Amino acid sequence: MPGPEEEPPADPRIAPAAERPDPATILNQIRKWGLHFEGKDPFAFLERIEELKRAYGYTDDWLLLGLPELLRGDPLLWYRNNREAWHTWAEFCQGFRLQYLPPGYRSQIKREIQGRRQQSGESFSRYATALLTLMRRAGGFTAQEQTEQLYENLDPEYQLYIRPAEATSVTELSARAAEYERIAQRRRERQPEAKRNHEHAVAAAAYSREDCCWRCSEISFVNPTTANLAQRQGIALQPVEKQVTLADGTPVPITHTITLPITAAGRTARHTFQILPNLDRPVLIGIDLWAKLRLTLPPPSAATVTTNPVVGEILEGITPRTAEEDQRLHQFLRQELAAFETIRGPTTRIEHRIRLKTDQPIKQRYRPRNPAMQAIINIEVDKMEQEGVIEPSRSAWSSPVVIVRKKDGTHRFCIDFRRLNSVTEKDAYPLPHIAATLNKLRGARYLSTLDLKNGYWQVPLAPDSRHVTAFTVTGKGLMQFRTMPFGLHSAPATFQRLLDSVLGPELEPNVLVYLDDIVVASQTFDDHLQHLAEIFRRLRDANLRLNAEKCHFCLDRLRYLGHIIDRQGIRTDPAKVSAIANWPVPTTLKQVRQFLGVASWYRRFIADFSTLAAPLTHLTRKNARWTWTTVEEGAFIRLKDALTSAPVLACPDFGQPFTLQTDASAYGLGAVLTQQLAEGEQVIAYASRTLNSAEKNYSATELECLAVVPGIRRMRDYLEGYRFTVITDHQSLRWLQRLESPSGRLGRWLFELQQFDFEIRYRKGSLNQVADALSRQPEICATKRTKACPWYRRITTGLRTRPVDFPDYQMRDGHLHQHILHDLDFREVPAEDQWKKCVPTDQRPALLQRLHNDPTAGHMGTAKTMTSIAQLYYWPGMFRDIARHVRACDICLAHKASQQRPAGNLHTAPVAAPWHQVSVDLVGPLPRSNHGHTWLLTMQDRFTKWLEVAPLRKATSVNVTRALTDRVIYRHGCPQWLISDNGTQLKSRQLEKLMTTFGIQHRTSPPYTPQCNPVERANRTLKTMLAQYHETTGHSPAYLNCGRELARPHPEDRRQPATALVPDVVHRHLQDAYELVRVHLARASQRQAKHYNLRRRDWRPRIGELVWKRNHTLSDKAKAFNAKLAPKFIGPMEVRKIVLPVIVDLRDARGRWHRHIHVQDLKAHTGE
Repeated sequence: MPGPEEEPPADPRIAPAAERPDPATILNQIRKWGLHFEGKDPFAFLERIEELKRAYGYTDDWLLLGLPELLRGDPLLWYRNNREAWHTWAEFCQGFRLQYLPPGYRSQIKREIQGRRQQSGESFSRYATALLTLMRRAGGFTAQEQTEQLYENLDPEYQLYIRPAEATSVTELSARAAEYERIAQRRRERQPEAKRNHEHAVAAAAYSREDCCWRCSEISFVNPTTANLAQRQGIALQPVEKQVTLADGTPVPITHTITLPITAAGRTARHTFQILPNLDRPVLIGIDLWAKLRLTLPPPSAATVTTNPVVGEILEGITPRTAEEDQRLHQFLRQELAAFETIRGPTTRIEHRIRLKTDQPIKQRYRPRNPAMQAIINIEVDKMEQEGVIEPSRSAWSSPVVIVRKKDGTHRFCIDFRRLNSVTEKDAYPLPHIAATLNKLRGARYLSTLDLKNGYWQVPLAPDSRHVTAFTVTGKGLMQFRTMPFGLHSAPATFQRLLDSVLGPELEPNVLVYLDDIVVASQTFDDHLQHLAEIFRRLRDANLRLNAEKCHFCLDRLRYLGHIIDRQGIRTDPAKVSAIANWPVPTTLKQVRQFLGVASWYRRFIADFSTLAAPLTHLTRKNARWTWTTVEEGAFIRLKDALTSAPVLACPDFGQPFTLQTDASAYGLGAVLTQQLAEGEQVIAYASRTLNSAEKNYSATELECLAVVPGIRRMRDYLEGYRFTVITDHQSLRWLQRLESPSGRLGRWLFELQQFDFEIRYRKGSLNQVADALSRQPEICATKRTKACPWYRRITTGLRTRPVDFPDYQMRDGHLHQHILHDLDFREVPAEDQWKKCVPTDQRPALLQRLHNDPTAGHMGTAKTMTSIAQLYYWPGMFRDIARHVRACDICLAHKASQQRPAGNLHTAPVAAPWHQVSVDLVGPLPRSNHGHTWLLTMQDRFTKWLEVAPLRKATSVNVTRALTDRVIYRHGCPQWLISDNGTQLKSRQLEKLMTTFGIQHRTSPPYTPQCNPVERANRTLKTMLAQYHETTGHSPAYLNCGRELARPHPEDRRQPATALVPDVVHRHLQDAYELVRVHLARASQRQAKHYNLRRRDWRPRIGELVWKRNHTLSDKAKAFNAKLAPKFIGPMEVRKIVLPVIVDLRDARGRWHRHIHVQDLKAHTGE
């Protein structure tokens, strides 16, 4: 933005004066500032104005006056269009910020602050200036927070030299950075020129690691495999051109980088990783990332850290440790995990035996495959045969092979064991009790989870059971399993028995096993390493291998068996009740009935249910008026709280059977897990989700089947290893377990479900209310998303998939909220009020109606309505929507006075000759004269300004018509136009008959608009002598009418008789005078319009446009009517005729005409 660079010194000669300077002086001084805003960098513009304002001692009113000198281009046009709305400088600043600062600019500035990092080679001074400017504009940063942010975004090379403890203030940090820059400059000056231009990703000599595989340990890397995983999740690669140097001096080119979300020690950040070819580990954490997350740097022996390669979960939940603890942990894991690499073969502790109910072999038909599918089968079979998982068979049994396409496009090799499971005896080995298991984890400070690699395949299958697992492979014949395959319903019991025997009860309560989950919990770091060492020893003794990539060590927070476990204790996983907790606010009667249907199902567990639900049940009554106020909102929230807490939500009793109720609708899936306890049926957990675009094309039967799959998947922690019942309202779903040769998605679902032991029962839809309502609950959200709000959908979707990208948003009580730090006047909002509810598009009209149109809202203007709404709500473009709604409010249009300048510029009709246009008006009643006259009829020629005055005894239409005939028509001839007001005498039948007889056009002036009738001005000068020269024409009216000046009444005032003039000369003189008059009239009209239009705006309605007409009503005491409370405007009415540029004829909705209305009494209709 162009403007002065230096702040002018405060000059005592131009200090604030007691009196306001002349406006011309103010404008001239502001013009000298040379400060212009053209639409770029609005922050800098406002800051510079404030600086100059303080320096020159200018007031806000003076700045408001000088605004046209400060704006250029589009901002100047914007100012002209809106200047009537600003009465103070503060109002202008508020409108300016809303216009030129982007929606959500506070969030944008915060993101810029997080992303503004010191670039390589950038001086600290330049970096600090840019970042401090951003923090100043964002507001709310303390000096300590500014220092911490400066250090966090600092170049890692600087952070190696400057310790966090030394960054006590911005000044101290600047001094330390300057010291480092001087040292670095001297080091560069001593280096050879050849090395100066070669870019090395090498740490400083003082920080070299002899035992590090890479000398580039200050930069973080990922290998191509990790990058490919990220790409599948929609994260794009960024091309670069650089190189790093390996420890042996080999240069390696870097062609791409990738930015991933990182969580560590409770801190979340996005970090850019270099993609390094042939990296032998998923992730290599460098010093730059440790510094960004403000973690303790790893010791020399732990220069690299291997973590879970799943994108977005790198270092998730890691407990901050000291450098010594880090070193011990990494050394311990390297030694212990390396010992597992020598283990081969299945365990020797147990073998799985399949006990059959019948000896009759089951041989199912083999389905031929096309070459592509057969190739996939052959590859998987060869791989399993090489690993010793399967072997050739001569069995009489045969189960079909199922190839299931996974979501990533690859295929999974599966065996359909449903028929085998149906003739297999169930293993009744008990699973651990969840409640007892969780109690043992309470208060643990260090948590680790262990995962066995292909756990089922590490359990051998008894030789006498192998033949029943046989399957047919084209070209290879019959194959059978040597180890326990997936899909056998007794497999979980065998695996639980194995781990119980290996780990034993003596390790409790520090080691817990539930199926394939091994959790290690300890109070101290030393104890945790001892517990891990003992577990590792026992697993190796049992010949069991770990999957290191899926193990997590030293976590401080764990999601386990539907609960969240950390050092604060154990609490329910929010996902367990999210289907109810996130239930959207109902907007229709149908949605209220759906919610009440769910609540009523468990009303016996909710105290005072009728009282709680009364505001909602009232809405369902016949002829009830729909309202949604804080009363209904409170009832809705209280019922949700009751449904998601005890006694409705119960702890599971694993000694009782579970029931899973599922249902599907056209919009979503719903499931509720219940148990029949002593108190009756009680809820264990809820679940629901919306359908994606592909699932919406499924048939009704496929949708009902689909509802079962995610329901069991979400409740796996409760159902695995137990027999349970699935209840559905779809009769045909019973075929699911009897389907022959499944393929595609049905095959994928059946393979996932075959390891569970359940039966499917039918229940009428009217009795399956809860699952049905949960499946239809997403309809509310889905309808809102599809109807209206891409912005709301984008944020909510981002919070589910990439929450780190949306730090200023969160879901609260099922609604999206945004963090707003400052109010509209840039004052900091109290902490408890900083989260504003986000409003999707389809809910905004009802909100605006409630907070503007309701009687309690008061129909306030745009600014006050904006302030009221912004206290609780937010959406992008709020000011625009609120302003549009206020402008369209009919009540505001009818009752509020216009704040704009009166409409209608001065338009003077051209006059060509004397007595072509005559203006007529009545003056009176006046004091009675000696001859009994009380009225005067004034008639003025618009060309010569000659005034005829006729005294009248009574102002009747007969007298007015006679005087007009005698004084104008008989004396001066018939005019072409007669202009009068709307008096009854001037609109009488007699006068209209006279106009018709003589061919005179009669035009009345608009009501309450005297400026449209020129004779109104002449009435003020009746006592002025007729012989005076008229300022407009330059001649007296008598000369222009008679060709001579009139004789004065006193002899001494008369001129000497002039020589008689020839008629031709008189005519020529008059013609010259007339021409001069026309010029003078045109100039006078321009001069008058120039001044008149300064207080007017040029608005001309078009034919067909809707307008509101000013209501000129009078108070009437007899009727107890006060005009002050009447609508100031009536309408809307349609413009049907343009009489003059500023005079129109209107017709209202009843068809009545309103003729000759001046535009100053109109305002545009801005509603629908």
